[in-house]
Amino acid sequence: MMEFVRVRWPFGGFPWATLGLSISATPLRSSAQWIGASGWSVLIVSLCAVAVLWIRRRRGAGAVVSLVAVVVLLGVFGLIAPATADGEEVRVAMVQGNSPCPGTRCLGERVAIYEAHLALTRQIEPGSVDLVVWPESSTGFSAHPLTNPAVAEAVAAEAVRIGAPILVGGDRSDGEANFINSNAFFDERGVFVGEYRKVHPVPFGEFVPFRPLLDWIPPLARVPRDMTRGSGPVLFDLEAGPIGSVISYEGAFARYERQMIAEGARLLIVATNEASYGDSPASDQFLAISRVRAAEFGTDIVQVAVTGKSAIISASGELRGVTGLFESALVIESVSMRSAGPTLYSRIGDLVATLTILALGGAIVRDRLSTSPRVVRSGADPKT
Repeated sequence: MMEFVRVRWPFGGFPWATLGLSISATPLRSSAQWIGASGWSVLIVSLCAVAVLWIRRRRGAGAVVSLVAVVVLLGVFGLIAPATADGEEVRVAMVQGNSPCPGTRCLGERVAIYEAHLALTRQIEPGSVDLVVWPESSTGFSAHPLTNPAVAEAVAAEAVRIGAPILVGGDRSDGEANFINSNAFFDERGVFVGEYRKVHPVPFGEFVPFRPLLDWIPPLARVPRDMTRGSGPVLFDLEAGPIGSVISYEGAFARYERQMIAEGARLLIVATNEASYGDSPASDQFLAISRVRAAEFGTDIVQVAVTGKSAIISASGELRGVTGLFESALVIESVSMRSAGPTLYSRIGDLVATLTILALGGAIVRDRLSTSPRVVRSGADPKT
């Protein structure tokens, strides 16, 4: 129950390190297409609870056997019928330009990052790919295509030369007190088609809750403006079908990618920065999360980071084209558009976890009511 709440509250929740994500590197991952990571959290907690009950009181052996059987069956069926994106093949170029000063914000960093991504993009042969993806913050502010005509012209020229759309991540001012974080889409003609604006800002990273009360804390001076939230899913069209994108932190939440799938996305893009992760395990952890997300939705995911790690993640959760940390890299890989209908998890979401919590709450209430002392009216016979 606490995990269910933690993923949603406060400030939109924090999904990192939920129990269900522990299946990421196991054969059980494919079964996420039916119950999702949240369903696996329920199974893991239930199995541990009944195992403890059996060990301490020698009760619940039947429940242990039943839950183990469910786990085995899910694993077997996941291996027999893994989630696959078996539609049209698309060639994707992931551009990881790196930063001259990751995580420290040196002078001219944003322009240098943009120029690094542009230089790598110029290495792509015309006609060799169907989509080019730049990560979050690969452009920004003075080097943003929607505020700097020279940047827009350069990106558009590359889209025309290559003959493929380019998805470009970047942030720009929105008045004096706010900014916008978005993925901008330029089609193969070099025309700006539209943008997806990030919906879920990072607490204390992209906005400061209760700012008037907390502004005195020195580190918060690094977050002088709050992100303007986007309004919801936006899809972009390739010849092979529509694609959806989320930005950084949003990729850890199943609900945002599920919204993209519900709108008709057949390929998912996770554009991220990750410079603030440093050389910690966080980049690997994020890829592990996306492996489960890919299996949940049966959809290939292209995850591209400024400083790494970037990777292609198949619908079954396998990794390809993984880059290193703090390196410049251009990776061209094939992905498949999803042709089948939505997975069961895409349809029902966290229903398994929700019903379990409701059942648990009902059981607690019933237990409290059944153990409450009876109130006997004066003069009444307590035996009647």
